Amino acid sequence: MTIFSASAIFFMACQKELSLPEGPVLPPDPTPVTIDSTDYLEKIFSIDSLSGISDTTQIVDFVYDASKRVTARIIYVHNILASTYTYSYNGNDTLPYKTQQVDFENGMPLTQRNDTTRTFYLYTSDGRNLYDSSFYSVHNMNNGQPYYQLQKITNRYEYASGRIFRLSSRQVLEGTVPVSATPSYSVDTAEVDAGRNITGYKHYSILPSGASQFTNLYTYTYDNKPSPFAKLSNFKTLDPMASGSQNNKLKIHYEFQGGTLDEDLSGRYLYKTNGYPYRLAFPSGTNYYHIESYIYKTL
Repeated sequence: MTIFSASAIFFMACQKELSLPEGPVLPPDPTPVTIDSTDYLEKIFSIDSLSGISDTTQIVDFVYDASKRVTARIIYVHNILASTYTYSYNGNDTLPYKTQQVDFENGMPLTQRNDTTRTFYLYTSDGRNLYDSSFYSVHNMNNGQPYYQLQKITNRYEYASGRIFRLSSRQVLEGTVPVSATPSYSVDTAEVDAGRNITGYKHYSILPSGASQFTNLYTYTYDNKPSPFAKLSNFKTLDPMASGSQNNKLKIHYEFQGGTLDEDLSGRYLYKTNGYPYRLAFPSGTNYYHIESYIYKTL
């Protein structure tokens, strides 16, 4: 799951219509990376502990192919399948050209839904996101009657020294209930360090007038240990504003329109002898902990 702002010229550009790829876009062949075969993330267990009573609330499984590429991520919540992500590659490419995400929410009869998002990627020559285009279909129940919506979300990324800029738009394409077809725009900016860790992230909404409105801001500090995701090339690129860090977050500062929040994770990691974390505990209050356990394997 960023103390900076974009220039006025950049925000003016956000008011223009986007013209981005909408079909499968093929990434260039990335430069091969030589890495060892150990410490590939296999599972993440999320454990909530209240007053000494622990409950495994979420399990994330990672599936690989013979080329050590992630082909699927499967998420269970309370032992019930919650969502799946599948990653598609061309030939020997190490970066996926497509991701399909399916969310399952079948527990409530009047809100029965399966939401599917298909995202296509185009990369720069050095393997960073250039464009991505997502098609998001929602199948839901409204007073016992099924309906659907189909939405398009596009992102364009720009890079400067120590910064990433993302311009995104979201537009409803069609549906069986009245929906607005007016695009909405947002602008994200991120500051990154030499290791491509995101040290700050700021989000703006673009109002119909063209003015920018601050929404939220994150700032991060990191340890010097490898992240559980450090070897997963797809996670380094698929969401450069939120993931892909090479090290582990130690401090998180969050600002939003209603206030601020801070989380200090210093001393909350337990590391293996080679530096990879195998446990992280989030303190909250006097008798509650959220614990993440990381399981690795050799490919």
